[in-house]
Amino acid sequence: GPLLYVWTGGGVAILYAGLALLSATLIFTFDHAQAAPPSGRFSTLRTWRAGILLLNHVAVSLEAALAGLGVTALIASGRTEEGAALLAAGFFTAFLLARVALYWITRRVAVDVLFLVAAIGTALSAGLAALGVQSLGFIASGAFVGLSFPSFFVWGAQALGDGPRISAAILLSGLTGLAFGPFVIGAILRSTGMEALFAVIAIGAGGLALAILATIAPTRRAIARRTAEGPATA
Repeated sequence: GPLLYVWTGGGVAILYAGLALLSATLIFTFDHAQAAPPSGRFSTLRTWRAGILLLNHVAVSLEAALAGLGVTALIASGRTEEGAALLAAGFFTAFLLARVALYWITRRVAVDVLFLVAAIGTALSAGLAALGVQSLGFIASGAFVGLSFPSFFVWGAQALGDGPRISAAILLSGLTGLAFGPFVIGAILRSTGMEALFAVIAIGAGGLALAILATIAPTRRAIARRTAEGPATA
């Protein structure tokens, strides 16, 4: 890793681009026994894999954009640098506390529901920030994005099955979001203005929540069917 970083002259984007290509390859190379797609809209195993991993990619993209561009958006909206820095500290504190709280939350809330709650909460809190309630909205968004990836990791493993390739693909789908999410959202903000970040995040997280909601029921059926078929197909 460090040698590649030096070889590319510090070009982190190049390294992440390589990870993106690797991730795209892994999506289509799982063992067929590892995952069973539900019938209906997700009629092919390949589409099923890509669709599940795309949810994680989008979620991490939104998280990375909030973490990486949030302070800039706050300053563009009129906050002082000191005020924006304090809100950023609140954002990451909420993020950390949410990650720690998962130890207790996951004992009471299903991970697919928790992933949905994270997306809805991100949409609502970013919407608050877009409407001018920046302190509460931005800090609250840190807590909700903190819930997102760990919830998806467990849910994605349940949906796609166990195995090193699947775990790697889940991680890499997150890394591609981490690498390219801020670039894509940044390109949008070049035409809308940096202060529109929270509105863009709210819309994106709202769309993600709808996609998760549409996926939960067929995913549960697929997991139940694979479990009923026994370890030979798990």
